[in-house]
This record gives sequence, C-alpha cells and structure tokens, in this order.
Amino acid sequence: MAHKVILDLPGIEVGNSNATFVIQKDGKQIGKISISKGGVEYFQGKKQSPIKMSWTKFDEMILNYSKDKL
Repeated sequence: MAHKVILDLPGIEVGNSNATFVIQKDGKQIGKISISKGGVEYFQGKKQSPIKMSWTKFDEMILNYSKDKL
C-alpha cells in the first residue's frame, strides 16, 4: 500500500515555526519529519525523541546515498 504523507505548513517561509510532515502507512503513523531553519528532525513512529541532522549533514548524507545508487 502507498504511504500517506500529510503536510502541515505554518506559512511559506520556515521562520521560528517548524514545517512538519506526518507519514502514515495503512492509516497508522510510521514517522514524522520536522523541518526548521537549523535542520531536519525525524521522529520514528510516535517517539518523542528525534534523530537530529543539520542541513550540512543532511546534504552530505543525500549525496553519499545517491553516489551509492549510481
């Protein structure tokens, strides 16, 4: 089944509020991504403690992932 992603944006520019994506599969929350000026936070399932990553580290991770897939 396809994943369901719900976008909850407080406005166009991410300022002092985070933009949050809630990810669901089969109607159940499997995670949440919170985007801020400082970086990205991933909350697995409904956990309260996120995995945090700066934008610089996120960029490195994505570039390394794409190199592995080429």
